Amino acid sequence: MASGSSEKPWFLTDETGARSVVFRAIIFREYHKDITNILGERAADEILYRLGLKLGKTARRLYFNLNRTETEFWTDLTAKFQARGWGNVVSHTHVGNVAEIVVEDSALAEEGVAGNACHLLRGLFAGWLSVFGKVTEAKELQCKSQGYRLCRFQFTINNAEKHDYGLMPWTQSPTITYLPPLSLRSE
Repeated sequence: MASGSSEKPWFLTDETGARSVVFRAIIFREYHKDITNILGERAADEILYRLGLKLGKTARRLYFNLNRTETEFWTDLTAKFQARGWGNVVSHTHVGNVAEIVVEDSALAEEGVAGNACHLLRGLFAGWLSVFGKVTEAKELQCKSQGYRLCRFQFTINNAEKHDYGLMPWTQSPTITYLPPLSLRSE
């Protein structure tokens, strides 16, 4: 594509025009198994968490100025998360220094995997939540890979520690619960 051309690129881009790469969830799950076999569970989990953290912080910086309220932040996070196939955010809370996010149908969770499987998502959310302050603890309390219906994440945030892009001056919003798409609802 020539410089200055209005022609669309042949590759997939996001809303900012940045090039995006998509691969199947099963490939990622196999990669997770491979690095666990090579490096051990603890190292593999940490690497995936840090990758997710970097992805989340980068995305947060790209979209930071688009959200003027905390409600817009949560709506944006949920929409982008689902649009990219990670899963369905069914609920979230942010009260004081604790945030909790619940996901249905995580693309990374596979039943029968030893331990929790969603380390990349744990990091991704921690990166997004860094808009509120430094995430000092990020836990996956429940995982679909362990037989739970939902994956549940909890984050502790140091609201006093600002980042280079500052903090949004939002007030606390009430808990918002999103309904799953009609195709996922049990009748």
